[in-house]
Amino acid sequence: HGEAFGQQPGVWGHTFGFNAEMFRVPLTFWQPKLISPQVIKYPTSHVDVAPTLLDILGFPCDESRFQGESVLRGTPRRKYIFTMDIRADYITAISPEMDKAVIGFHENYLAAFNLARDPGEKFPLDGKSVWPQAEAIIKFRNYQSLMIDNYNQAILAGRPFPPKDHSP
Repeated sequence: HGEAFGQQPGVWGHTFGFNAEMFRVPLTFWQPKLISPQVIKYPTSHVDVAPTLLDILGFPCDESRFQGESVLRGTPRRKYIFTMDIRADYITAISPEMDKAVIGFHENYLAAFNLARDPGEKFPLDGKSVWPQAEAIIKFRNYQSLMIDNYNQAILAGRPFPPKDHSP
């Protein structure tokens, strides 16, 4: 995660909030014998780290066990990456085109920005332009809660998770 130093009014520290300084974190993989230098231009997430490391090392990646994708495989199949603060009060969805939608669940807040044109998030877009992303945030929130409950139940019952018949 990132760290805020007052770039946004009243936002200091980390884990609370939804602004880019909380989530835009550089990451470098360096192994010139295994991968050639490149810069990834689309948004990625920490969930992409393990699949990328497996890809670099030449190990197979069981996609049913990961939410992320290797960044070495080109533009991801997913429509959005999601971020959330420590309490899941704010959840964002960022598209490969860098359109960002934010929902603040505790205060019925919706905001939108284009991070490519406005990395400082100073010029909000019309929320209607990112309504599909807002709907995806709600689905993500519901799915994550259900997934955690299913994981806990499976572990307590001694069943594998995900189930053997699970498909990504």
